[in-house]
Amino acid sequence: MRTVIAMAMVLAACGTAAPTVTSAPPTTIPPSTTMRPAAVEQLPLCQTAPYVLTDLPEGFDAAATDPNAVERDVHTSVPGTWSAVWAGSAGAPVMALIRGTLPAENWVGTTERVLVAGRQAALGPLPDGVWGVAWFESEARCDLYTLLIYPPGTRDDARRVAESIERR
Repeated sequence: MRTVIAMAMVLAACGTAAPTVTSAPPTTIPPSTTMRPAAVEQLPLCQTAPYVLTDLPEGFDAAATDPNAVERDVHTSVPGTWSAVWAGSAGAPVMALIRGTLPAENWVGTTERVLVAGRQAALGPLPDGVWGVAWFESEARCDLYTLLIYPPGTRDDARRVAESIERR
């Protein structure tokens, strides 16, 4: 008991002591030395997602569009990710599968659980009427996945596509 009281007194004394300020001696950098910011490390691109989408919503073309032909957004423009994008007749994205990141925005409503190729995933609304499904195989960056269904796609479309995904 005496030890506990002694420890309490030491802690109390430490908390009330005036702070000690120390300063290091000034340092000079010789004029011949130059300082450069550290090089920004390039993230390696994730490989093609090992999934096949087998049940696409009505009117979706089974073939993905060249991702460079579609305007990138907050979800598809994350460095180091791999994306497959499906575009509608007007050329706007209607669906995307992204490997290397979870949704870049927070859910704006309630999520529900769905299964993607046997893995638990979250399905929910994202901003601007986008429906997202997110899951991971491990904590490694390239094991994070996001499926997006853009308007006019619905929650039911996102659920049906997600639950039809098969691992290659």
